Amino acid sequence: EYCCNEVALGHMSGLFTENKIFNILGGHFASSPLGVVEKSGEPGKFHIIHDLSFKSIDSFSVNSHLDSDGFPTDTHCLGYKSTSRLH
Repeated sequence: EYCCNEVALGHMSGLFTENKIFNILGGHFASSPLGVVEKSGEPGKFHIIHDLSFKSIDSFSVNSHLDSDGFPTDTHCLGYKSTSRLH
């Protein structure tokens, strides 16, 4: 239901089979799983997470290819310097 709503709102594309997305992208691709996590302090309420740290069979993750120096963080916020190094 969540994915269908996001597609309807134009926030996501899909849903695609593996073969369809392979053809759209013109080759191999990496994907990361979505998960459901209970909201902190709100029992029975959940939110969707996109696990960019999930490692595939060959130990690849989306986050493993990011230069953490380009995304400085502290305990209160996340800042983005540049996305020019993303591949």
